[in-house]
Amino acid sequence: ANRYLKIAADKGHLLSQLTFAYNAYNGIGMTQNYSLAASYYKLAAEQNSPQGLCTYGIMAQSGKGMPQDSVLAVKCFRKAAFLGDPVGQYNYALMLQTGNGIEKNIYEASKYYKLAADNDNVEAQCNYAILISQDHPELPKNIVEARHYAKLASDGGSPTGQFLYAQILNKIDNNITESIKYYRLSAAQGNVQAQRM
Repeated sequence: ANRYLKIAADKGHLLSQLTFAYNAYNGIGMTQNYSLAASYYKLAAEQNSPQGLCTYGIMAQSGKGMPQDSVLAVKCFRKAAFLGDPVGQYNYALMLQTGNGIEKNIYEASKYYKLAADNDNVEAQCNYAILISQDHPELPKNIVEARHYAKLASDGGSPTGQFLYAQILNKIDNNITESIKYYRLSAAQGNVQAQRM
């Protein structure tokens, strides 16, 4: 099957490029080959595929199958983010927050976390809630909005979201009973901070 996928991928068929790259990356029907995977994810990225852009960006960031290049990763994530992809928005926000491959910018990071969070990306919901629940010179604190996004992440099954939501319930609403419930949910999923409570 990979032989035919490769033929179609080489002719520019996007789904074949993505599938062949995935198979090469994971060693499905062939020997695992990160370099080959990177080259086919690159082809998909060149066709503005959000999945291709994100995966190629992750490979560039990690240096898996290609030289490590955070600047290239940022370019891929930014393009995927502009295309409306929540994974691209999340990864671009993370790069902005950490200053990895791009100048650190908490305000811009919060905007892209919020975009991804509003597109149901649970990790972005957590990170956005954390950012706006703290004091930052570039970003106004908004604990009510933080509670909303922490609850979304919690409802999405995130142990970090459950822990954060429990903290907010405890501090802001002084709702100990509900707070304990969410600490326990988080602890049951392996959150070490919640297990220590």
